[in-house]
Amino acid sequence: MRKSMNDAADRKELPQSLPCLLLPLQKGGLLLPNASVPEIILARQLSSTLSSTFILGMLPWRNVQLPIISFEGLCDGQIPNNLALRRVAIIKGLQNPERLPFYGIVVSAIPQVLHLSADDVKGIEGEERVGCRQHVSIAGRAMMLPDCDQIEARILNDLHPE
Repeated sequence: MRKSMNDAADRKELPQSLPCLLLPLQKGGLLLPNASVPEIILARQLSSTLSSTFILGMLPWRNVQLPIISFEGLCDGQIPNNLALRRVAIIKGLQNPERLPFYGIVVSAIPQVLHLSADDVKGIEGEERVGCRQHVSIAGRAMMLPDCDQIEARILNDLHPE
């Protein structure tokens, strides 16, 4: 007798936890799956001719010019005066990888790897912010899940205004 593909023995076990990165910001942090952040780099001199409230400039990385953004600038409409450009989290572009394969977000400290299960992440109330899909709490720490589609659309709009 042939087994059904739905038998428990035939199914692969789903992982109990997902490796994530907490990207520290000046206030709070962003939580992303580890797979969406291929590298954390030390910031270097940016080149820019852009006039943007959140794009700081362009940075060469692996033969590609990456737009580097301030998440706080995106949310608040202006780049913070005390923003320290030390480290950049490289993020995979998902919405339009042909036009925006990667971009960078300035982080305020070394990101932290967390292995999280669904039970570890609790949705919480928070002010509605551009670029934020949801406010969450992990072990009592408030952070945000970014709205990558919205972030990428805003980057593309500022890079290539119509």
